[in-house]
Amino acid sequence: MATYDFALEDLRLRTFNAGPGDGFNDAVSFFVETRDQAETDYYWEALTSDGGSERACGWLRDKFGVNWQVCPEITLRLIGDPDRKKAERTLQAMYKMRKIIIADLEAAYAG
Repeated sequence: MATYDFALEDLRLRTFNAGPGDGFNDAVSFFVETRDQAETDYYWEALTSDGGSERACGWLRDKFGVNWQVCPEITLRLIGDPDRKKAERTLQAMYKMRKIIIADLEAAYAG
């Protein structure tokens, strides 16, 4: 079994090559927080191209079978709003999306 050590910013990670019997699964995923729609679109397109697949609520699976969530930073702010009616409208709008569209979240939030 081979191990690989690497760092993402200050986070040290170790991966294992467990052999062909253990493929990727939903137990591991990556989260990409984006600043705006352009950045969201960039990562979404890059990760779904060449064999990736879209999933609900900003989730996708890349061509290697790795799960990612591409989420604009405003999303967590809107769904975490203390005004639960606004937050719930935003959450319900997100449930209907694949790639998250900021303008649609903001419209739902505004009511």
